[in-house]
Amino acid sequence: AGAPLPRVTGGGRDAQRLWLSYESPGPVARLELNVTADRGPWKDRAWESRPLPGRPAAGRADAVLPAGTTAAFINLEDAQGRVVSGDAELLPAAS
Repeated sequence: AGAPLPRVTGGGRDAQRLWLSYESPGPVARLELNVTADRGPWKDRAWESRPLPGRPAAGRADAVLPAGTTAAFINLEDAQGRVVSGDAELLPAAS
């Protein structure tokens, strides 16, 4: 059966900063920001993954979104390679 997955406990966006809080019964090996500048159908968008610096044991991930981002979400990966994702944030079109 193995250890339970990490659990997302909160998240959101403040202007160009995306954040995620979580609890994990075991070590979190990696945090990453996934971003796209594309629009249109979700499955047709090109995504870029960027490692997030910081302390995975802290229970929180923060990321500054690159200019032109149209959607973003944060992944966390546990020591067994299992991935849990936060909610996607859609950003309004630039005017």
